[in-house]
Amino acid sequence: MGYREQKGGIAGNDTQSKPLTPYPLATPSRILFVCHGNICRSPMAQSILTHIVRERGWAENFVINSAGVTDEAVGCSVDNRTVEILTKNGVEVIPHTARKISPKEYTDWDKFILMDRQNMYYMKYIFPSDPENKIRLMLPIKDIVDPWYTGDFKRTFDEIVRGCNEFLADNYE
Repeated sequence: MGYREQKGGIAGNDTQSKPLTPYPLATPSRILFVCHGNICRSPMAQSILTHIVRERGWAENFVINSAGVTDEAVGCSVDNRTVEILTKNGVEVIPHTARKISPKEYTDWDKFILMDRQNMYYMKYIFPSDPENKIRLMLPIKDIVDPWYTGDFKRTFDEIVRGCNEFLADNYE
């Protein structure tokens, strides 16, 4: 059964039984997803979280974007296989061009959500300190594998859906 066919969609809940918004935020929460090259996992997470907050009626409470820790894919579009798995599951692909995160961005974002421990390693060179504790792994006990190498975009999609729903539950519900 695809996510569109499940009750509540990828938002992981029955949106009819939940309030439309956790509470109005004075300023939107600014979330930046980070992966290696910014063409697979982080733009996938950006599209999925955007989809979920729209489904729940929370879109006005969030600004969501993504970046990479390397410049290997700067200027590239989202990987076609990422586009394919998002489209197959009814998730709109947010228009995106790969970019590398800048050290000047620390104050621009409330949360940096990283896909794996290698991303965390690179982030220590970009932001030598994290005084506001903004940087976290999407799934603290498990890396989200890079489908660029595994080819398993379905697994990555499922893990990111889980991570996005857990992130919202832990921080906004």
